[in-house]
Amino acid sequence: MQAYKQKYQGDIQKMFAGMYSHRSVKRAQYLLRYGTLNLRQKIEVEMTGWGADRRAIFKAIEEASEDERRRVQSENDFMDVVASEISGKSLERIVILLEHGQLSKVQKLYFAMEGWGT
Repeated sequence: MQAYKQKYQGDIQKMFAGMYSHRSVKRAQYLLRYGTLNLRQKIEVEMTGWGADRRAIFKAIEEASEDERRRVQSENDFMDVVASEISGKSLERIVILLEHGQLSKVQKLYFAMEGWGT
């Protein structure tokens, strides 16, 4: 980031904000700062902007280690934020995924029947 500032005399974060979505900017900021994203950061990114990307959150949790899932579960303040952004069956699915990492066949069927056209 320092090399960009020296070469172009600008602020890379402002440049990102003008060119990309809020999610992309937040993801880039985390990557620039930490080099990788942990599960909490992945969930935060996918809740950024208008509407959460539930599928991306589900995928991130499914791909996370048990240790990462337990760490997120234990952060009550963060879980309150998640519950304020996501509700209903989606929140129920997140809680199950954080606990078990995957859905059982019965749970997959349960969530597949959610919504219109079932």
